[in-house]
Amino acid sequence: MLLGGTRGSQKLMEALRLFNLSAEAGYGPGLNALGTIFEAGLVVNKDLGKAQDYYFAAAAQGDTMAMQNLGAFYCNGRLGYPDLVKARMWYQKAAEKGAQQSEMIVKEIDEQLRQQERDLERLGVLKWEKENHIVDPEPQPFQQRLARFMESAVPGNKTKKTSFFIKKRQIS
Repeated sequence: MLLGGTRGSQKLMEALRLFNLSAEAGYGPGLNALGTIFEAGLVVNKDLGKAQDYYFAAAAQGDTMAMQNLGAFYCNGRLGYPDLVKARMWYQKAAEKGAQQSEMIVKEIDEQLRQQERDLERLGVLKWEKENHIVDPEPQPFQQRLARFMESAVPGNKTKKTSFFIKKRQIS
C-alpha cells in the first residue's frame, strides 16, 4: 500500500500525486483520500478546513467513506462544537448506501440526542427557550443551546463560565 511509508517519504509523495490526479477527475475515493491526508497532516500541513472540503466533494460523488468521515468530523467537533444532528445526517446517508457500521452509529447518536434533550430539560434550558420564544429553524448543537442559555444567565461573563461549563459537560 502506498501509505505504508513515513511522513515525507517518496511513497507518500507519490500517493499524494496520484490522489490529486484522481480528485481532479472527480473520483470520490481519491477526494476522500485527500481529505484524510489533510486531516492527518501527511506530507502536507494539517488543514481541517481543506479536509472537510475534500470530504464534502467526495460525499457529493456518493463516497460512503467520505460520508462517514464527515459524520466523525461533526460528531467529534473537529471544527468547533460537536454537532450530533449533522453527524447523524452524514452517518444516515452512509447507512442508506449500505454502510452497516453507520447504521449502528446512527442508533448510538439517536440515544445521545435523547439524553441531551433530557439534560437540557433537567437544566431548565427547554423551559427558558420556550419562555423566550427561541425557535431555531434547524436543530442546534447541544453545546450552542447550553451556551446561549448560560450567557443569558451570566451576563457580562460569557466566555469564562460558559466555556468552563461546556468543557465540563463534554468530559462527563
